[in-house]
Amino acid sequence: MNKARAFLAVTAALLACGCAALPRKSASFDPSIERAMELLSKTASGKPLLRYAERRPIEIRYSPRLKEPWPKFDPQGNALLLPDNARGSDYVVALLLARGLASYKIYAERNLADMLIEVEELAALEQAHAATELEIHDEAEVEASPGGKYALDELCAYLSEGRGKLLEMTGRGALDSYPEYGRPLETLDGARAWLKKTQQALEDGTLPQLLYQHDLARVKRGTLTQSEASENLLQLRTANSDGIWRGQREYYFNANKILSNMALFKERALLADDEWRRNNAGLISRRLAETNRCQSHPQ
Repeated sequence: MNKARAFLAVTAALLACGCAALPRKSASFDPSIERAMELLSKTASGKPLLRYAERRPIEIRYSPRLKEPWPKFDPQGNALLLPDNARGSDYVVALLLARGLASYKIYAERNLADMLIEVEELAALEQAHAATELEIHDEAEVEASPGGKYALDELCAYLSEGRGKLLEMTGRGALDSYPEYGRPLETLDGARAWLKKTQQALEDGTLPQLLYQHDLARVKRGTLTQSEASENLLQLRTANSDGIWRGQREYYFNANKILSNMALFKERALLADDEWRRNNAGLISRRLAETNRCQSHPQ
């Protein structure tokens, strides 16, 4: 197998099996994370996320580099990173776990090679479900946590205005520049558009440059290392054209299938959210009424 075909075949294989980039790790967590897991295990939404993490262990730890009110799934390190300033509230840490584990689960099960805004949106819905199911024992403590106010604002938006406002908040944060989070992220439509560009670049003879620029963007998002990006470029530049053509067809087919499956998965997840809201209408009304911060939230 020549270098180009080998490179593109490996790339396609990785796209076809996201699990290849997710090795197992032994579980050892900070006590506050363990307490948050215990909280999350009491919710219907949190249980399947924790079961998934038990079947496919992932490192979960705090990171002082994260200053914003979100967790970060790091595929390269197979780690879920939580903002260090969330330690003060087990409730907030539980919500961050729900969001982060949902991102991890979607990324792995959907066989993605890069993080997408749609992953963050669906993970935010999982967090909203868990937040609705969890009783807030000390709202003042939650608000004292830097990420607590944001978590409650997201919850209130979801409870009072539905998922539209929540997804708007999530998308806005994912499109902004937060280098420590690997943001801005790509959209599903953007990923599809880029995939089409690879076909034209193949015709123009500019495929190596296009793939390298894409790899550099992945390096910034933390889903590829710089050395891997440089190695990919070298292999493409030293490959023969026949191998590139065959490999690109395989790559396009696999990547397009994964993105189409992701779009279908999102449709089903939104339908599941509709059903969840119907089944939990009483809980939604009760949580909205008893959460003080929601009383001042725009209705």
